[in-house]
Amino acid sequence: MTMKELIAYSENKRKQKCLQHHKAVVAIHGNCKPFTQKQYDQVATKQKASFTKGKGFAFKGLWNHNNINLKTV
Repeated sequence: MTMKELIAYSENKRKQKCLQHHKAVVAIHGNCKPFTQKQYDQVATKQKASFTKGKGFAFKGLWNHNNINLKTV
């Protein structure tokens, strides 16, 4: 078996395996269908926000116990 034959064999084998898998998935779940308008309207999509998101707990509140004034303790 030459290298070109081996490449062609492996490519055909891969395509057969993909086709078998596709047939198995279609047999179980059926063909893909697009969203209906009702389903499409239920999908929530976020857009880019032009405002600041604020700082989270990890930025502000997590290390507050280190801000002890030693003179009052």
